[in-house]
Amino acid sequence: AGFPLSLAWYLGVDFQLCAVMTPIFVTLYLRRGCRRLSFILELLLVALVATMTYVNTFRYDWSGHLMDGKQTLEYDRDAYISPFYRATPYIMGFITAQIWHEKSRFCPNLGIQRGVSIALSI
Repeated sequence: AGFPLSLAWYLGVDFQLCAVMTPIFVTLYLRRGCRRLSFILELLLVALVATMTYVNTFRYDWSGHLMDGKQTLEYDRDAYISPFYRATPYIMGFITAQIWHEKSRFCPNLGIQRGVSIALSI
């Protein structure tokens, strides 16, 4: 009974985040002279999402605790499934990849064996 793929709702959200953010961040990062701007923009977006999550948690009385009933339902509907609030891990992934790329460009042999370096890049 019910929708058989109800637990896969996040796949659409994840795809949207990937399809929208990847071209923007990668293009900005690879553009000559815009790498610093890319980092700053990404960090500001993470700060914005974290701030809005904090503010709205108190404003709308959200709760992620399963025992809180109505508060948990509102949190789930208004925040947890929203692409805006789910963007932070993706943005942090972009930042991590860019830092790794910069490390690889400037210090390719930073005491890390080649096999470990390749494994971390995958």
